Amino acid sequence: MMAPIVNKHVAINLQPDKYPIVGECLMEAIGRVLGDAVIPEIADAWGGLYWEFADRLMEAEEVSYQRLEKAPGGWRGERDFELVDRVQESSEIVSFYFKPSDGQPISSFHSGQYIGIALDVDGQRTLRQYSLTSKPGEDHYRISVKRESEGPPAVSCMIG
Repeated sequence: MMAPIVNKHVAINLQPDKYPIVGECLMEAIGRVLGDAVIPEIADAWGGLYWEFADRLMEAEEVSYQRLEKAPGGWRGERDFELVDRVQESSEIVSFYFKPSDGQPISSFHSGQYIGIALDVDGQRTLRQYSLTSKPGEDHYRISVKRESEGPPAVSCMIG
């Protein structure tokens, strides 16, 4: 049940030092929603539940980070990639092909897997996840993006 959360956290390179911030925000939200019903015993119960879940997530994420790092062509954290090709697939879909800037191999993946991409949009760093559309075992990653009428402007990419 935690796998989708762990995968998302690893895709955005979430680190353990962010969990206290999330915990504070959660407790503030609980206080706003429940109001005076949040007596100390209830606050302690929610806080304990959050940290039990957070500890399990952090453990599972560390296992995933280590597995990805040790895999052939794997890495931990962010890795720079270069855009090597752009193919207009249709009037709405464009495929982008990326190869690692360091020239080293890349790790394989499974169908349906996605990758986190750090983007610079108007000087602001943002993270996006895209499904990989290349075949596992190739020397590049491909993502295919459908243009949405409300989508962000053109961006430069760095796969993380």
